[in-house]
Amino acid sequence: MQELLRRYVDWLLERRTTLSSVRSHLKILAPFWSWCEQRGIRSPEEVQASLVNDYLMTLYWQWRCSLCQSTMELEPSDRSIPRMCVNCRAIGSFTKERRYAQNTVRECRAKLLVFFDWLKINRMVVANPVQRKTPAPSPTIQHYPPEVIRQLCRYITAPDADPVEALVLYLIIFHALSVWELQHVEIPTILTLRKDIQQPGLAEAYYVIVPKPAPSLGDRSPGRPDVRLDFPVKAASWLRPLLDRYECHRQQLVSNQRNRYLFITSSTAHRNVPVGHVFIWKTVRDASIRLLDAACNPNILRKTAGVMFADQAGAGVLRWMGWDDQQAFAYAWAPREVIQPQQLDGSQDAHSRPGVEPITFPSPKQKTRKNDSGLSNYLKTTKRT
Repeated sequence: MQELLRRYVDWLLERRTTLSSVRSHLKILAPFWSWCEQRGIRSPEEVQASLVNDYLMTLYWQWRCSLCQSTMELEPSDRSIPRMCVNCRAIGSFTKERRYAQNTVRECRAKLLVFFDWLKINRMVVANPVQRKTPAPSPTIQHYPPEVIRQLCRYITAPDADPVEALVLYLIIFHALSVWELQHVEIPTILTLRKDIQQPGLAEAYYVIVPKPAPSLGDRSPGRPDVRLDFPVKAASWLRPLLDRYECHRQQLVSNQRNRYLFITSSTAHRNVPVGHVFIWKTVRDASIRLLDAACNPNILRKTAGVMFADQAGAGVLRWMGWDDQQAFAYAWAPREVIQPQQLDGSQDAHSRPGVEPITFPSPKQKTRKNDSGLSNYLKTTKRT
């Protein structure tokens, strides 16, 4: 299978598939073939439609022990409740719970379909065994309750807040920056004719540069109308001190003066490369755990900002902040689901509300770009080919 997957990767790269998408394909195919090997299936021609259906079923559900919280994979051929937990030896402690979200299962199914289509094109299988449809979930917009945002905003404006955490939270909540944008946002640079002229500091310039990602097969959105993101004048009383504190922190880390990325780590300080997405997720998670005793994630925070801006200024304003037309106006009609930040034990309380409680929130100064989550149109393009 390794040699077969190498050929598949070469085919994906020939189609100009991005490296992140290739990695996503392999992350889905590797556990699938490991699961097949446990059942004695070691070649593509042995895979039947029933086997794929069973695998998708294991993605939907799993067993969890109520005592030790360990999990056990669901066996599609035997759906009876396991009698004893192999970890803590408790009897009758298992309950059935959802394993992955519907969209995650859809993504797995879509990439398996593409892989077996490639095998069929190269005459390594007679028919594509991925036959079962995975319906899309009803469109809902998940967001955090207003009290969560209030607590995070109090932390952002606090003079003793960690400057890295506060600035990341500020850019997500007040300007709806996506994880990709946070990775690639740059500090202002002014081209001067004399070397003795210093570059302005963050607080002095009072704006950042948010570059646009290169278009791909699944993302042709024009993004934000302007790469320059100006900070609101009304926030200067607390935002300028935050920018000064962050710039002092950054200067202590940076060793390559040509590194223009706003956020840096000890591993990127001496190079001119962006931080990884794990840094952004970890920063948001650590800050929210300390403040709320529960973990927020940047994607839901961005959607929460979108909900607040849409309620205050109308859904059309989101087009200036990076959402495309269809996504932006969905905030005006799609059902909303209020979820709580994830507890440290992994649980997440969620309940639906018909609307969101109105809160005081500044109107957007300008612009921002599309979240790079969501399924691409890659499968449709492959089917046409």
